[in-house]
Amino acid sequence: MWAKRSPHSVMSSKPPVKRDASLISVTNDVTSIIDDVTDDEFGVPLTPDDFQAAVRLEADALLSAPDAGDPTQLAGLYEGDIAGVSEEGKDLGTTGGDSGGRVRNAVRNRHQLWPGGEIPYTIASTFSDQERAVIAAAAQQLSQRSCLRLVPRSGQRDYVHIKKGRGCSSDVGRFGGRQELSLGNGCVYRGVVAHELLHAAGFWHEQSRADRDNHVIIHRENIRAGMAYNFDKKPWSQTLDLGEPYDVGSVLHYGPTAFAADPSRPTITALVPSSRMGQRDGPSDLDIAKLNRLYGCDEVPTEAPVTGAPECRDTDGSCQFWAETGECQKNPNWMGINCALSCGTCGDCEDRSGSCAGWAADNQCTANWSYMSVFCRRACGLCGDGAVAGCGDTASQCSEWAKAGECAANPDYMAVHCRKACGVC
Repeated sequence: MWAKRSPHSVMSSKPPVKRDASLISVTNDVTSIIDDVTDDEFGVPLTPDDFQAAVRLEADALLSAPDAGDPTQLAGLYEGDIAGVSEEGKDLGTTGGDSGGRVRNAVRNRHQLWPGGEIPYTIASTFSDQERAVIAAAAQQLSQRSCLRLVPRSGQRDYVHIKKGRGCSSDVGRFGGRQELSLGNGCVYRGVVAHELLHAAGFWHEQSRADRDNHVIIHRENIRAGMAYNFDKKPWSQTLDLGEPYDVGSVLHYGPTAFAADPSRPTITALVPSSRMGQRDGPSDLDIAKLNRLYGCDEVPTEAPVTGAPECRDTDGSCQFWAETGECQKNPNWMGINCALSCGTCGDCEDRSGSCAGWAADNQCTANWSYMSVFCRRACGLCGDGAVAGCGDTASQCSEWAKAGECAANPDYMAVHCRKACGVC
């Protein structure tokens, strides 16, 4: 019987260490290279194994302890976890285009939404297997109920890098180029990850809505000194309610003691008492309704594998240098995708993991197409060369073998040569 293997053990997907040409010196005919080493190297994108592990996680690995405080306040940023905004809610830097900068809500500025609801991402290599499973659980919680998708970055200019930073934080919406979503210590719980992903998708905190005073009371006398700006409201000129009512139970709502000087007393109280205020279990029904309305997909579409070859390009300015120093051969998995032009692999269509055929036989081409369509193109029939792309059987005994259970017992062969009989296309 085939045993699933994690891509962590069968492929390297780390980029080469960047080398600044200005730091290369030649002394006595010996070239010395000073490496710009970082502890935030790119890791392997979330794999089918991560999503399968997410299903098996125990509740205590998914949910933060109710008495542990709100981890979304750990980063010490605007409203606790919103990156790119000063204490006064003003833009820290220009992003081009709209003069309102980052203070303008992404919900109002359509250019700050992610095209097609797809958020290209990279993820740091520093997350443990359990943390990756929790992140996968949060991503799946959103994708199963909405049209928002995390997709492995494959050359897109705009993308989110998920890293272990200081606390939990994210920009609100898309701002161009690389933007960081931090999940530091204490942040890797399903609802907290979903909270930050919803920020990245374009949502402010719920209690910053212009109509919030009709639903909650702010106890300003108990707010810590200098923290009152975190309770400012956003005017309707900058935000949308998307036709949905105020939601005390939103995963984006503050808890009752947010920024409290005395944690035994509340800073925010619901006019209609609710035990769900500040919950970090996951998106509420209204969160999902607003997400789907924001991205114009009230009915969640059925996922289908993408088709066609990816654009042939380099995604990093150092690709040519890395190729000249032999990285295409030393690190073919990462280089073949991210430096395809420099490595001359644009015409290649192959599986980049030894587990691809088995995953395809396990229906992962459909269940996790965002990963499989990039790293398991041949097993999923996306090469278009006739070798695998057609839905057929190459052996006359395929139907007989399938009835005998060989699709599960011998997936590496059957997923390639008996695709129709095994139902993988």
